[in-house]
Amino acid sequence: MKTKISMIACVAILFFSGCAVTKTAQPTQVVQVEKIEPIVLTQLSEKIIGDYNLNPERLMNVQYFNGSNTDTLVLRRVEIEKNDTIIDGKLITYNLEKIFIVRINPFTKGKLLNLNNKLMAISFENEDLSLIFGPDSKGNYLLYGIKGENRVDYGGYEYDVVSSGNGRCKLFINLDQIKQFIVNKRIATGIEVGQ
Repeated sequence: MKTKISMIACVAILFFSGCAVTKTAQPTQVVQVEKIEPIVLTQLSEKIIGDYNLNPERLMNVQYFNGSNTDTLVLRRVEIEKNDTIIDGKLITYNLEKIFIVRINPFTKGKLLNLNNKLMAISFENEDLSLIFGPDSKGNYLLYGIKGENRVDYGGYEYDVVSSGNGRCKLFINLDQIKQFIVNKRIATGIEVGQ
């Protein structure tokens, strides 16, 4: 019996020693991580345009951002093609719906293409496609709809605004307010009385 146990123990030791994992020293890898500063955006308003004297030329050089809280701006339009044919004496009609969807994610970069009075044509794709933004009653720039707030012109076609978060899509800019100080420091020498 002891012989059987010894033999099983030897077989187990040989088996597990063959399965042992050997660790070899790996060279240390240094991974450089680029620190990305978060961008703090400010909603564009008539007040900002006035406070910073943003004339049309200066407005053309500003980076714009689409924003609507955290929801994606989704534009949708439908085209219906109707065809009919006669096969074996039957009139067969085909209705083909073509659905076009444009998604503009929150804070997508945009460029000012045209400024007409207070209305701004901003492109988020190319210069043939733009959305119009204009000031609301408080002076904040929002997506400017045609035939109500839920319809826009985009590339010569009318699109329904399917989603843009709570309220209308906003227009943002990156506004860094840098404060600098000039310190003029001196030590008073004192004034002696009676001399």
